[in-house]
Amino acid sequence: MWLSIILGPNEPNHDQIDNYIRPLMDVFVVGWEQGFRLSCTALHPSGRDLNLALVIDVNDLPATRKMQGMAAPTSNHYCSICDCYGVHTMYNTEYHAWNRRDITVLRAQAFAWRDAPSQAVRDAIFSQYGVCWSEFWRLPYWDPTRMAVVDSMHCIFEGLVHYHCRRVLRIDTKLAKRKETMGAAFKHAWLEYDAATCHPACLLQTEVRELPMIRAIQQKLVQPLLANEDEVHEDVEPVDDNIEMVDASDPRFVPAISIDELRQQLMRTNLQPLRWVVFSLGLNTDPSCIISKKACCDQLLSWRRTKPLTSDTFIPRSINLANIHFIQRVIKQTTTPAWVDSVPSNYGDSHAGTIKAAEWRILATIYLPIALVILWGDHDPSEQSTRMLQMLDHTMALFSAVILVSRYTMTPLRASKYRSLLKQWVDGLPTNHPHTQSHAMRPNVHMAFHIYDFLILFGPIISWWTFPFERVIGFLQKINTNDHIGGELEATLSKSFMRGASIRQWLQRPDCPPVFIELKVLFDKTFPSYNLPADSPPLAKAGERAHYK
Repeated sequence: MWLSIILGPNEPNHDQIDNYIRPLMDVFVVGWEQGFRLSCTALHPSGRDLNLALVIDVNDLPATRKMQGMAAPTSNHYCSICDCYGVHTMYNTEYHAWNRRDITVLRAQAFAWRDAPSQAVRDAIFSQYGVCWSEFWRLPYWDPTRMAVVDSMHCIFEGLVHYHCRRVLRIDTKLAKRKETMGAAFKHAWLEYDAATCHPACLLQTEVRELPMIRAIQQKLVQPLLANEDEVHEDVEPVDDNIEMVDASDPRFVPAISIDELRQQLMRTNLQPLRWVVFSLGLNTDPSCIISKKACCDQLLSWRRTKPLTSDTFIPRSINLANIHFIQRVIKQTTTPAWVDSVPSNYGDSHAGTIKAAEWRILATIYLPIALVILWGDHDPSEQSTRMLQMLDHTMALFSAVILVSRYTMTPLRASKYRSLLKQWVDGLPTNHPHTQSHAMRPNVHMAFHIYDFLILFGPIISWWTFPFERVIGFLQKINTNDHIGGELEATLSKSFMRGASIRQWLQRPDCPPVFIELKVLFDKTFPSYNLPADSPPLAKAGERAHYK
């Protein structure tokens, strides 16, 4: 067994990572080309020959690309499996038209990159094909389009489920307490200020200071207006930057204001920027006759009254504070089997902590479906109820896909249904949640479709997800090493890890002292067997267990 830990504080780049992979590839190359001779096995006392092959590589998405020498998932070569190209195609769901990347071309270009005479040639190869040299290409059978799997833990649970709950549904107490923001009332093709073609009366005195004022005026003019101009409007508190929902400088997300408030905001701007906006809109061909800011504001407000008050496509926030409290109550009051791990009952609050992948899975398959069906599953014919029911169907498409992909047995029918449900969810994002159109495209959305390919190749995701490895990483991180390096750190980690394995083995021996057998119940609760699936039957209490004598 090969164990290796890459020391920090920074991750190695494409070139440096090969130094860690090379010793492992040396073994696999010999194991495939020559094989090994085992002197003795349980079924072959006289020994046997064997060949060694590496058939699967499991990492999160960025690590997979780095290990395989492929382009980053945020590049135009965002997919290492199919030939989809260009970030703008990332949400294309016509998967029947996707073609697997040609492994012969990838291998040839990887070797060409390795043997390139200059860095410029390497850069050209990488830009065109999205591949560079990796130690994995030393294996003659290696095919990253079939062997470098998409990890479901990072892609589905920490990726899509996290995104849908936090960014799409916006289940966040802090965000729900803030006043709602809506999209810009209308779109307008604003002219850019150009001193060379500008009317002399509109020339800015100091462009550094007044040019941003022009942009601010343009953004204020497309703000949604309150239907009742006499309505008192309180300032909207800016949305938390950590939520990454609204950019205060983005005219697509602005608070509704009254005409009087708009006038006050415009009056706080310099005269020259106001004159230029009036001139750019064609409201006055001779801005020199406008001698006051009030006259400018009157013309701009008259123009604004001819435009829509609010956006026709604005959809209110789907989750409010009362809904979040109801979800929390469902988490507290729902009775689940003992083998189902708990999730924070204050989910949605900032002090609930970071939700882990296993908790996202439980939320998406148990608690949130129960809560949202109760909240939105009403058959009231009102427009609001109809919209909520559509959002419920859209959300349940993703949650149903999560339930299917998490099954411990897999069939071609289940895999196909998972992919069709995922398509339904992606296609429904812009219509059910228009605010998601301003979000950056997420590579996880595309890569989640390719989990279908690996379900067909390798079966249920429990066979190849990264939960066991992440737990080992967590265990190793908790070992106190006192920051000793140069061999001491590796020795401490190895000894601590092997001690834990030895004590577990010793506690299963039939000759273990009775006092320790009694304490073993507490030990099992504290250190459960993470390798067993959640629905595994309990171990038999009677009978002798396997142990080393």
